[in-house]
Amino acid sequence: MRSISVLIGLAVGTIAAYFMGMVSFAPVSEASWFNVVQPFYFGTPQFSLTAVFTMMIVNIVSMVESTGVYLAVGRATDQKVEQKQIINGLRSEGAAIMLGGLFNAFPYTAFS
Repeated sequence: MRSISVLIGLAVGTIAAYFMGMVSFAPVSEASWFNVVQPFYFGTPQFSLTAVFTMMIVNIVSMVESTGVYLAVGRATDQKVEQKQIINGLRSEGAAIMLGGLFNAFPYTAFS
């Protein structure tokens, strides 16, 4: 029920904002059905040592959480999760995050 309350709040808020003239769906109606994604739409990456170390810490936390998800799913399905499966899961998650950054998408993780 808690998850649906967020969705209901978003819907009610959008409807209220629409009637107050704060929402316009014109860009949606003018958009094409298909579009080719432009890599690095927001510019080429800028590297900062502080940001690199911060993201390393965030990535380690994400890896720990994802490993917990892999082990929990293995336990829920009565399957033994091997170390190689965890490594493959973390590698594929890293590739998905890199592709997401390249094509201007959100990072993807197993726990979310």
